[in-house]
Amino acid sequence: MSSGAKIRLYYAAEETPEVLPAVPVWKTVRRVSDGLSESVTTETSASVSDTRFRQGGMATEAEITGSLEVELSVGLFDDFWSAVAMNEWAGDVLQFGGDVRKTFTFVKFHSDIGQVFIYRGVRIGEASMSIATTGKITTTFGLVGTDFERTTVNPVVAPIPVPEAVMVSALNVGDLTVNGQGIVGTACMQSLELNISNNLEAIRCIGNQK
Repeated sequence: MSSGAKIRLYYAAEETPEVLPAVPVWKTVRRVSDGLSESVTTETSASVSDTRFRQGGMATEAEITGSLEVELSVGLFDDFWSAVAMNEWAGDVLQFGGDVRKTFTFVKFHSDIGQVFIYRGVRIGEASMSIATTGKITTTFGLVGTDFERTTVNPVVAPIPVPEAVMVSALNVGDLTVNGQGIVGTACMQSLELNISNNLEAIRCIGNQK
């Protein structure tokens, strides 16, 4: 079993779902926790034969899902916010509700046991952000993927390390507006929970073996 301290998580933007560019730009993910994994559903045969022993089971369904919990820093998770918004950043402005579909390849490297888990076609389907009057600003991203591979060959080359970005708290919120109007001085907001979902769901097709 791998030690949690020896697990590295990387990602790179894909050109098309499950396909990386010729020279992918790998980035290291700073996170509190991640639960990205492949979950396989099995069923036991109900067939009867000439023995009283139960027949074997089989895999009938597999899905790649998980969550990524992070502590926000300015600019550090812009790729993921852009994927949730389905739009590109315009300076410091991100408009939600676009139609730019982004996918990523995530690589989880267990350096102490030499195991590499590769998740392809990963979409950021949802995000939740929590802001309180004290403490750090935290976010959880919901991930869904379309392909999984277990290997011993790490495809990550020259990953960009995590920058020295300062984590943010409520003290870093410079302004707060509702419908374009500032509320500071007229109302007191003591907690904020922001939940965004693109309502992604798996559509299974016979023949694609997924």
